[in-house]
Amino acid sequence: MNIIEERIRFYFPEESDKIISLYDIDKIISFLNFLQENNERGGFFSKKDEELILDRHIIESIYHIYILLGHVVVSRKTKVADIGTGPGLPGFLFFCLRDFPALTLVDSQKRRLGILQEWIDLNFIGHNIKFDYKRAEDIRGSFDLVTSRAFIQWPWSAEVICRMVRKGGIYAPFGATASEPANEKEILSRAGFEKIKILQLEKLNFLGTRHIKLLKKVGSPSQNFPRAWKIITKEIKDNNG
Repeated sequence: MNIIEERIRFYFPEESDKIISLYDIDKIISFLNFLQENNERGGFFSKKDEELILDRHIIESIYHIYILLGHVVVSRKTKVADIGTGPGLPGFLFFCLRDFPALTLVDSQKRRLGILQEWIDLNFIGHNIKFDYKRAEDIRGSFDLVTSRAFIQWPWSAEVICRMVRKGGIYAPFGATASEPANEKEILSRAGFEKIKILQLEKLNFLGTRHIKLLKKVGSPSQNFPRAWKIITKEIKDNNG
């Protein structure tokens, strides 16, 4: 048994067969090796996290996507974007699905994602992954599903990606604390989103509190939305005191 399957069976014994069947495990092992070998060069993780790449980042993302697929249909025709993906978390794990979608990895900082692109181009010739180095708020698209993990604070994350998601599409940010700032409803309304539900991931409690928010795009964003980045950052700063 390889290290990925071993960890999945250890952490999620009742669901392990279902989780493993979804993924090309060899791809995940290759990705783990890539992260470990290039961590110093790319500055992917802190020294503190370097020994926790498998459990804190790979296993977490595997389980996030597994739970998400129980609520959102993802096929080879689904247009998926992962925002602020850095070295490909959780985005690359969508490519590791046996039926992987049309995937776009987005990060405005090319340092980390650029290293991943080099590795993918070399090791997965003919892949259909797209790479976008723009800021999320500058992207206009029609994605069926947008995800984010280590991105800007909620609910401003929904604002900056609001013009990426098609009407009827889903934004699914992966998060830790499920806080609801006072202006959450206003921002979601102006961004054209309706919050469907929050999926609490108790099986990841060994890492701390984890959840997935599910937001459906129900309308067009209001005029001049998303707002200028300086306005958004000021609001985030004011919210954090």
